Amino acid sequence: MALKYSESNLGEFRLPETGKWFSYTANDTGVWSQYPFLVAVGPNAEDVRYARILKTVAYVVVDEDEYGMPVEEKWLIKHQWFKVDF
Repeated sequence: MALKYSESNLGEFRLPETGKWFSYTANDTGVWSQYPFLVAVGPNAEDVRYARILKTVAYVVVDEDEYGMPVEEKWLIKHQWFKVDF
């Protein structure tokens, strides 16, 4: 599981083929602004990956090429949850 509770979480999604859940926050790092989210990954959600998260798919950066440009994977996702402040 890569769920990490934080007040800054914007949402969560599930990978249907594995059943694993992931949480994400806003990308406030100033790096790769075309990826507006940071997805918590790893056994204890201790690492993050840059991502563009849409309704049914997430484009997640998994590496950098030899020029320092992002290499992304397409993840099919389900059950997206969005944080709502009242």
